[in-house]
Amino acid sequence: MPKKQNITFKEMDIQATYLEDSLFDIVIANHMLYHVPNIETALKEVQRILKPNGLFYAATNGNSHMKEIYLFVKEFDSSLPFIKPVNSKHFGLENGEKVLRNSFKRVQLLKYESNLRVTNVEDLADYIFSIDTGFGDALNKQGRYDQFISFLESKKNAQGYIHISKDSGMYVVSEPY
Repeated sequence: MPKKQNITFKEMDIQATYLEDSLFDIVIANHMLYHVPNIETALKEVQRILKPNGLFYAATNGNSHMKEIYLFVKEFDSSLPFIKPVNSKHFGLENGEKVLRNSFKRVQLLKYESNLRVTNVEDLADYIFSIDTGFGDALNKQGRYDQFISFLESKKNAQGYIHISKDSGMYVVSEPY
């Protein structure tokens, strides 16, 4: 088990941690519950390993998180594959409270007001290509990478940067049922 100062960590499935009951004062799920196949099972496991007065922190995104990149791709060429992942449908800002209230009495959402000002369009393009949609492959097959970079540059030149909205927050949860 790796150790750094007074922190010990392990990688494990949140749906079955095999840890002892009432072990932690704090459990953190940082932008990951929307990837869990069975959130209800995961939350039961969090309830089990959390001490009675413990806190559970669950960060997530909302439906409009980084919406501009999807609009840019659609404007550039709507025929190319680029569909927004629907992770936040499983656990997001819009439904997270309801999901958490099935397992915990106290649920508070803390919104994180933020946005991005992107000045390097190549970095933005790399991020867009990292989203597993096939867009980057399709663009490269067509030899249109430079055309897409020019498109993003034109967006940046309008105000000196590209504005990307962020829609994220964190639920602070306590008192398991």
